[in-house]
Amino acid sequence: MRTASVASQQACKLRPSIKKEPEKLPFCCRVCVGALVVEVEEAVGAPRPIVVTKESKPVMFRGPRSRKAPVVEPVYRRKTNFLRVTKSAFREPHPSNGDSKGTLGVPPRTKIHNLWLSSINRNVLLPALVSLRGVGVRILDNNDGWLLAACSTLWALISVGFQSVNICTTIMGVVSNNFHGYLLDQVSFVLATLCSVICSVLLAFSPRRLNELIERVEDTLFALHSPRDLRQYWMPVILLTLVGWLYMALRFVAVTWVLDNQPPKDVFKRVCLKGIVGERLASPRIPFMQTFRLMHEGRLYENKVPVANVPVGVETLSVFFTEANPKHSDRTLLFFVALIWYLNTLFVYGTLVFVPILFISFCLVLARAFKVHNVVIRNVHKSGLSLEADSLAQVRIFYERICTLVTDLNEIFGPVIFSWYIMIVLSVCIDMTQLFSDTNLLKNTKEDEGFLFSLRGIYSLLSFLGTCLAASRVSEEALAPLPHLHELTLRSWRLDMDTKMEAHFFLSRLSSSPVSMTGWNFFTINRSFILSVCAALTTYVVIIIQMNPKAMKTINKLVTTALNNTGNGTASSE
Repeated sequence: MRTASVASQQACKLRPSIKKEPEKLPFCCRVCVGALVVEVEEAVGAPRPIVVTKESKPVMFRGPRSRKAPVVEPVYRRKTNFLRVTKSAFREPHPSNGDSKGTLGVPPRTKIHNLWLSSINRNVLLPALVSLRGVGVRILDNNDGWLLAACSTLWALISVGFQSVNICTTIMGVVSNNFHGYLLDQVSFVLATLCSVICSVLLAFSPRRLNELIERVEDTLFALHSPRDLRQYWMPVILLTLVGWLYMALRFVAVTWVLDNQPPKDVFKRVCLKGIVGERLASPRIPFMQTFRLMHEGRLYENKVPVANVPVGVETLSVFFTEANPKHSDRTLLFFVALIWYLNTLFVYGTLVFVPILFISFCLVLARAFKVHNVVIRNVHKSGLSLEADSLAQVRIFYERICTLVTDLNEIFGPVIFSWYIMIVLSVCIDMTQLFSDTNLLKNTKEDEGFLFSLRGIYSLLSFLGTCLAASRVSEEALAPLPHLHELTLRSWRLDMDTKMEAHFFLSRLSSSPVSMTGWNFFTINRSFILSVCAALTTYVVIIIQMNPKAMKTINKLVTTALNNTGNGTASSE
């Protein structure tokens, strides 16, 4: 302590001369005194300038006093012989950091303007997280009170319970052959609901890991940016969230359109379990266990009457296994049907929409962090400066810090994205099979069902491409420093042995174990994955068309009609 105090006194005496008249000191003296000042200030924990010297001009780098200060960027006054990156730019933020000292002298307007940028957990990823809470996914924050946490958990339980009931009733209807419409519709609905339940359960059982990931991403971004610069992350996330809610609104409109174009009784039959009709089952109320007993004995379909000839309330059981009251008016039936359909859209498709949006948001944030971090190496490469060993070690350590975030994100979202991709691929196959099997849908005779079908197809395509491109961008930005490091190692006459070893370690990390997003380690999500899936789906569509002669005839008629309309339009214009 005595040596540190004496050294600090000497450093304080020599600092004004270093700042005001650095040229009067010899080169070796300036370096020694500068190192002494750095060691003393590191011992006392004070922010210090790092002096990068040339023969005539010093270059000053100063670390940020707080998380509200911008990241340290090199200020080149003249071309220097070597570059040293400040350690404070890549340090771990501590709660004891002097934020109050760093905000002294800041205008009140700036303080108020930066309040909404205080943390990434409440700003950058807030739209996606709040949307997931709204659709029934259990997303908890460490700052939530017990009441908000209890409400979120209860809403998530209601969502999972509703989806489980839907799965049970749909499977019951398919097994007993008591469903309305196409079998492929029921299979697609079961796949979507099952995937939604899996995503909700996986995210609900890892709230602590997700919160820790968000906090570490927050610390990383604050080490790279000032709060004002976080707008470049906030805007893409809010746009993605708005697109998700736009799709939800269009789906609500499509569901309402289908309801308006059909009689209330027929619509009510779609939501209910049908076929449990006959003299034996025409009692006012049939117990649920008795229904299964009759199914097991094979007497369920004895003397079955067509559904169209049975009045509403006698032949149907609602999704909650209660009898429909024949006294209900058409508006009441439509209200219950619309409520069930809207809740189904909110819980099932809302989860399937906003879980990929949260994953894309994470990928965009991490890719941007890699890109900003790579600017340091790119600037050194373009400026022709040589990098010191400790500075290159700091860059490599911070790179590993971002890679750790990618690994944690992959562990949390790997099973979720895997199940979501399986659902998307199977749903597209089912939709293509239904499209080329249903001539009415292919000819678009029913505009409401055609609109809902096309909306679902557009969502599947855009969400698949969005997740793949966002995940591939992370791996591309992670490999971006590779050519710049190769160029730096070519300047071997300027690098010492320690710097060469650090560059070798960095190149080995980039080459041997590249960063990438995977689907539960079954496949790597990149651009080649998009081509592989598209090729498989194209092959499947060709096989489906060849196996269905009616679809071939319908397609030929549609193509001929389109060509004739085009020719007539060209002739009339001439």
